[in-house]
Amino acid sequence: AVVSTQSGHYGRDLILKVKDVEDVIIGDTICMPGSIVEPLKTIPKPKPSIFSGVFPDENTDFRSMKESLEKLVRSDTSVSIEADSNQTLGQGWNLGFLGTLHREVFAQRLAQEFGTSIIMTKPSITYRAVLDNNNEIVEFNCAKNMPKCYHVMKWEEPVVETTIIVPGDHLASVISHCMSCRGVQKENSTLGEGRFLLKFNIPLIETVDDFYSTKKKKVPTATLR
Repeated sequence: AVVSTQSGHYGRDLILKVKDVEDVIIGDTICMPGSIVEPLKTIPKPKPSIFSGVFPDENTDFRSMKESLEKLVRSDTSVSIEADSNQTLGQGWNLGFLGTLHREVFAQRLAQEFGTSIIMTKPSITYRAVLDNNNEIVEFNCAKNMPKCYHVMKWEEPVVETTIIVPGDHLASVISHCMSCRGVQKENSTLGEGRFLLKFNIPLIETVDDFYSTKKKKVPTATLR
């Protein structure tokens, strides 16, 4: 038996009086009571970039879905979860994901590993409102938390820099598609062999739903980064 753990060791027989695994942060410093130690640097929790409401469908029991969600979130701590409700869909949860692929994989795991059938709303993002009260900033990702308009001095939304490599034959249609998504063109350069490199600043909300699939329908050979 190892009396103490040193550099290069790991401990697995540590028993903590923790009611919820969400209360434990990866990288927490553990020491003996009364000890004075310098805390180790914790690993920052990933910040979700998109959010979706998740509700049980008519064939799914609310309680069993709650248990399935809690188990899956324990194995994927990058997902944020909070209770939510909808007048049409009833009681559910608002989940935060790292991106659209993360969102899709999470829904697939719910179905495949737990047999849970769900209703998932369209993805949303975090917006910021600058209030006229001492320039206070309020962040929200769903309509019910949006501040009253008459208190807001300015609205802000995240923007992504999108790089697209496209054949010359489809250059005009891709530029048109990006412009229709409120994109601002930053670069248009030639790569040779009939290919062009485009850079656009596009609001994040325009890219999280069907931006990529729509572009692929118009230009099957374009590359998006």
